Amino acid sequence: MTAGVYESPVRHLGGGPDVVAKAIEKAISRRRAPSRMLLTPSAHLTVLQRRLLPDRLWDAMLRTQLPEPR
Repeated sequence: MTAGVYESPVRHLGGGPDVVAKAIEKAISRRRAPSRMLLTPSAHLTVLQRRLLPDRLWDAMLRTQLPEPR
């Protein structure tokens, strides 16, 4: 499933190591680093979905994407 994502158009929603490295560099150069940084379009989309969806729907969506612990 993960390999399919990297080969699909969805790959444009993510960011590579260079995006993360630049964010880390920016954060450590600040006097007060932010506790969270949204770096990619998928991060912004996820936060927006979480804000808009009711808890039960959000949980149902996560269950479709993440395996349940045993």
